[in-house]
Amino acid sequence: MTLAVVPLIAITGLAVFGVAATVGPALNLLETNKYDHAVTERGEALMVELQHERRISGGAAPGAAELLEQRARTDQFYDRFKARFAEDNGRQELPPGHIRVVDAFMSGMDSVPLVRADLDSGKTDALAAVGRYSEIIDAAYKMFAPLTHVSDADLSQLAHSLFLISRTRELLAREDATVTAMIADAKITTVEHSRLLIAIGARRQQQEEAIASLTSPHRESYSKLFASDAYQTLYAMEESLGTLRQAGKVPIDAKVWRTSADTVLSQMDRTEDEAAGAALRLGKDVWIDRKSVG
Repeated sequence: MTLAVVPLIAITGLAVFGVAATVGPALNLLETNKYDHAVTERGEALMVELQHERRISGGAAPGAAELLEQRARTDQFYDRFKARFAEDNGRQELPPGHIRVVDAFMSGMDSVPLVRADLDSGKTDALAAVGRYSEIIDAAYKMFAPLTHVSDADLSQLAHSLFLISRTRELLAREDATVTAMIADAKITTVEHSRLLIAIGARRQQQEEAIASLTSPHRESYSKLFASDAYQTLYAMEESLGTLRQAGKVPIDAKVWRTSADTVLSQMDRTEDEAAGAALRLGKDVWIDRKSVG
């Protein structure tokens, strides 16, 4: 399999995009603010910590100080998430469909100690652990999906675009964690190679969809990111994986990969922040307009 054909078979829906249509009717602005405060504000911060833990778990030895520190941070952010949800009476205030996706995420978070124990004991390897962390992060995105289903059309479109670029960043972070684990293991199996190529193809296809969904000037700034030296270096290393003819040693320099991936992920963060700022400004404008009409 080569990267040229992977997009044709990549599954980019990931079951996330259908969630908004099943959790209930579109949120109005008040409901959006309520859900954001009770769930997504601290949920997003928690997800970032879980992404960090996933990457470190892929390359660090059990008991490493960096890994233990990150696990403590993840636990701390999960405690904050649960506290906010309880303080905002989320279980009483939110619709049943929204509570279901929150519960699914919390169930995943409650399984994190087992993921850690299995990794530390050698019951599962780093790649398997990365996969289990990724499943929990998928549940987080399902939890965020209701915010793309907003009653205001302009806000809904912008929210969907933000969701796409955030999801694209997650797919790159997932790929990064997977490659980090493969480098640490110093080898790649045939099955792992095929799965990685599918993941790269899915991420590239998602990237194109994210670019197409954005409006100016965010589309242009996001497109520039993928013309940067850091991304082109990353792209070339991905292509080297695509031309790998047999299982064995990973044909990637660990330091070059780490530097390039960190740079691209940081650039994606900045672009997402800019688009999010625009969404907040639009939301305030819509809110003011609605109040003036009312």
